[in-house]
Amino acid sequence: MTMSKSDLGELIADLHHQGGDTTACEVKRGRGGVPQIGETLSAFGNMPEGGTIVVGLDEASGFTATGISDVAAVKQGIANQARVAVTPPVSVDFEDFAVDGNDVLVCHVSGLPLPARPCLYQGRPYLRHADGDYPMSDVEIQMIEDRKRQAALDDSSLWVRDDMREVPDSGVDDLNDTLVEALLRNARNRSVFHRAKTDEVVLRNLGVVAKSGRLTVAGAYVLGEYPQQFVPSWSATAAVQLQSGVGARTRDLVHFEGPVPELLAEINAWVSRNLHTTIGYRSDGNAFDEAELPAVAVRELVANALVHRDLSPLSYGKRVEIRLSGDRLVIANPGGLRGITTAQLGHRGGKHAVNETVYSLCEKLTLPDGSRVIEAEGGGIREARERMRAAGLKPIKFYDTGVSFVAVVSRRRLLSEADLEWLSTAAAGHRLSQEQRIILASMHHGEAWTNKLVRKEFDQIDSREATSLLQDLVSRNLAVVTGSRGGARYRLADRFPLSSDDVLHVESRPPSTALSEPAVPRPSVSNEELIRNALDSSGGQATIADLADRTGLTERQLRYALHSMGTRGAVVDLGGRPKRWTLAPRSD
Repeated sequence: MTMSKSDLGELIADLHHQGGDTTACEVKRGRGGVPQIGETLSAFGNMPEGGTIVVGLDEASGFTATGISDVAAVKQGIANQARVAVTPPVSVDFEDFAVDGNDVLVCHVSGLPLPARPCLYQGRPYLRHADGDYPMSDVEIQMIEDRKRQAALDDSSLWVRDDMREVPDSGVDDLNDTLVEALLRNARNRSVFHRAKTDEVVLRNLGVVAKSGRLTVAGAYVLGEYPQQFVPSWSATAAVQLQSGVGARTRDLVHFEGPVPELLAEINAWVSRNLHTTIGYRSDGNAFDEAELPAVAVRELVANALVHRDLSPLSYGKRVEIRLSGDRLVIANPGGLRGITTAQLGHRGGKHAVNETVYSLCEKLTLPDGSRVIEAEGGGIREARERMRAAGLKPIKFYDTGVSFVAVVSRRRLLSEADLEWLSTAAAGHRLSQEQRIILASMHHGEAWTNKLVRKEFDQIDSREATSLLQDLVSRNLAVVTGSRGGARYRLADRFPLSSDDVLHVESRPPSTALSEPAVPRPSVSNEELIRNALDSSGGQATIADLADRTGLTERQLRYALHSMGTRGAVVDLGGRPKRWTLAPRSD
């Protein structure tokens, strides 16, 4: 895994906004030497896709960069802990950055393969939650062991799927008649195989009823009149989490019961009534009222949690949980992903039903509004992502801890009010796509874009579309391009001044390889001083590219500093293409 400069800047901004660590990221200050991270290494080792540790940020001061006095020593200390402090050892890759001139170390911890889990620290396995690392419970350890046993069986017929187990003391009288009628009607409409069969035979063929006459777990959970009579935790809870210091910690705490379609409908209604109505903007700049979060995206994510939750006996006592805070909607279900990774979700081949019979039954059921409980072709996650992007909201984040799965839906828009105000003037008269508006606003803050970055930020866009999107901004005189083909970089047109908003300055550092030797502290030199020295030594004039070569600063840092210096009259914009800069004549 690699992290770009913009990735790190976005991560720090998210940490600052959230006010704490995330499920996949732990922050350490690192000023006092090598941080002790054994519990975190264990927790990330137990996550299928691992996690990230960032050293050199101070959480207490809002995740500002305080730097590391000896990067090489910290790197070596963390590598040693990864080798000897946890069992089995975990792999850690390092990346060096400077944030506002301070050294920051990013450590990518790889998750262990399932047969090697759990990862132990001082004899105990740890699990990652949003706010820290916790010892695994005996039940959670057993969930991992069961997964390992199932994965080791070459013949899946040697074990019974959790959703096909029989439910004791159950029968067809425990089913919801309305749901059963809808299931039978839809099954017969879609397949001639079921049309000549009796209801009893169809229910058995679909996996609702076992040969014994008892209900299967899938049948009781999806179609039961009251599934919670068999397992109370086949339910969900939802609550609005309030900010600390306002008295009560939650409000509108609700426990949802009933079969899956009723759970889904009631949870959707709860989320809807607790969200706000916001102002959206069409490509022509006109405003309109819209739901704060796209209803389709919420529905697909809630359905995903209900349908793919762990239904094994080890999950008893664990419910689907919905939490709504000031900046996010969190949807969590017991049980992790199986057969795919979070990176594959929503892409071709990224479909793997944890509960195959539950999935099959839900394909054949609809909600009161006529929508299906789930998308039949596994396109729910893709649809949710597309709706979020179209609404101008930050991408959904998915976390697989190995024993739970979490979807985090941001309530924050990709474009701030200041961005929207600037776009209303800068892009006036231009019919831009939502992606182009986001890119242009980012350019206003000094960001340079490439084809690769567009594809990374908007995962449904291919290389051809990315180039077309960027070139269109150039043709409209909203952006300029330097370089060609794979090296083409796009930035804001020179006629627009950059935003004066305070932004983080992030740059990559060459990796420190001399791990056994203490790092030599660098003298503190401001970016503006570097620019002055470079202009002095260049014959008085220089382009952005010239200054980048002479100072080692990024294009974004240079534009930000030059804008500030130009405002104060310290440098003069000589114009031209490419634009050239010179020092202002001294008044003395």
